[in-house]
Amino acid sequence: MMKEKKMICIGDSLTYGLGVPVEDNWVELLNKRSFRQVINRGISGDTSGGMLARFHREVLAEMPDTVLIMGGSNDLIMGCDISVVKSNLMAMVHQAYAAKINVIACAEISGDTAHIRPDWKQISDFCEVDQKLFQMSIWMEEFCRVFQVPFINLYDRFKKRTQGRIQDYFFDGVHPNRQGHRLIADIIADEQRMVLDERMIRK
Repeated sequence: MMKEKKMICIGDSLTYGLGVPVEDNWVELLNKRSFRQVINRGISGDTSGGMLARFHREVLAEMPDTVLIMGGSNDLIMGCDISVVKSNLMAMVHQAYAAKINVIACAEISGDTAHIRPDWKQISDFCEVDQKLFQMSIWMEEFCRVFQVPFINLYDRFKKRTQGRIQDYFFDGVHPNRQGHRLIADIIADEQRMVLDERMIRK
């Protein structure tokens, strides 16, 4: 059956699904269970600036009814100031609203900092990245409250659901494995029902 509505998910490798088969990626798992078509616009290694640069072509021009925005980890891994991520995310949210597209903002998950690939540890301090992702999640929650943007704190939900066994959900310390993607899909599916309450959707 043709799905009339569609949601585009724009992001980085966590959205793209690096390291897992397409059918096990959280976006595709959502697509299988959703009443709307869910489209993957994740690019591995992309930054929030890269997402903003392709936002018109890959989101606005497609005219979805909803866009889920999740990114910023790569900016922080490469040492960018957190204000850069904030600015780019804010721009995407307001561009979507100007085009009358509903937005879901999603805070990115952290990784398994104890089991990061040794070569990746040479380019970044992943414990510091985790702290910045936490700060981003706090800021995003406040930003979304002020601008009435539906928000999913995936950072917090994923951490709580994997406490004590986080290594079971990643294959390299940074990217989720199949089990990790299933959990992300479950969390977003559950949260979506609340954040997309009709009262919160802009007309």
